[in-house]
Amino acid sequence: MKILFVCRGNIGRSQMAEVFFAKMSKKNSVTSAGTNSREEGIEGVKLGIGRWDTPDAMKEIGFDVSDKVSKQLTAEMINNADRVIVIMTEEESKRLLPDYAKNSGKVELWQIEDGKYKSRGYTFEIRDVIKKHVEELVREIG
Repeated sequence: MKILFVCRGNIGRSQMAEVFFAKMSKKNSVTSAGTNSREEGIEGVKLGIGRWDTPDAMKEIGFDVSDKVSKQLTAEMINNADRVIVIMTEEESKRLLPDYAKNSGKVELWQIEDGKYKSRGYTFEIRDVIKKHVEELVREIG
């Protein structure tokens, strides 16, 4: 099964989910992307470069994501995925998901707020929430 995790910038929520899923499920494939990576000028940027808290949050529990690169969501990514898991609030997803994603029938929503305007500690909190969601997904699909 091919899983695609999506968030706004692909520098936090979806990257964490991708890393957790890759570690927990060896027989399925996974990737992640952001709906606004290109618009925000972060497409192709390594997570270890910049002011994002994701590398520190993941390093704290033994994962090095500093070389992970932000990717822009495309229709091809949606088409190639068996399941598309959007990690945003419902309001965010209505505003930021392109029609090709909304209309795909593959999208499910994990309602987790963006850490962009939150405290550093919030990234560490959502990391643990995302990990639990991924554990449940891996149990579900095997």
